[in-house]
Amino acid sequence: MKDPFKRKLKIVDNDNLRAKLINLINSQTKELLLDFALKITDITFEKIGLDYKKNTYIQQALSSFNKWRRNEIKLSDLRKVIFNIHKIAKNELD
Repeated sequence: MKDPFKRKLKIVDNDNLRAKLINLINSQTKELLLDFALKITDITFEKIGLDYKKNTYIQQALSSFNKWRRNEIKLSDLRKVIFNIHKIAKNELD
């Protein structure tokens, strides 16, 4: 049986809505966008029933994200952490 999560998403783009969204995002502060990203993360984990507080990979990612937010690490360091966690998660799902 084919895994439904392996397929790529097909998204129909709307240039007008995309432009509005980009303008809206560009008009926000970095802090507001970061808070929004964390809120969406909380909502997503809640919806899928994942207790992320017990998951060391997710905790590592959130810790690194917050360090980057406080300018304690570089974005490139945060990206390395996220790519490593993605690689681990992908191997665990296979």
